[in-house]
Amino acid sequence: MDLDTLIDRVRGLDGPDREVDALVDATLRIGGKGMREKAPWAWKNFPVWHPSKQRGMCEVAHSDGTGGLCWSSHPFTSSIDAVVALIERELPEGCWRVDDDCNNERTYAVATVGTHRAAEVDAVYGETAPLALLLAFLTAMKEK
Repeated sequence: MDLDTLIDRVRGLDGPDREVDALVDATLRIGGKGMREKAPWAWKNFPVWHPSKQRGMCEVAHSDGTGGLCWSSHPFTSSIDAVVALIERELPEGCWRVDDDCNNERTYAVATVGTHRAAEVDAVYGETAPLALLLAFLTAMKEK
């Protein structure tokens, strides 16, 4: 299944929750465990994303038991590592980037899907690049 087919399948579902879960599920089945090895981040630091009770916020549980919060327009119910790996593999170089500000307090992600289709997403609290990239990609995908 290529990226276009995957996007078409995701678009056919109802609601942002279903879109995110379907995208995660599909990429996990496409790549399996090998998807983890294709991403440059240390996924052990982002094992599980827990949706918080407040819509629009996600909590990440780190391996040392500490947690961090990041803002999101979607409540996540699945792991996001495979999605980010697919984005990195499928989007041409130059079509996505993740930048930290000088204080490493915020991570910005920009993903471009199609011609001149870009979305910037601001994720709070430093080490949230995977989520920021995923949100930017999904936003750009919806705008396409």
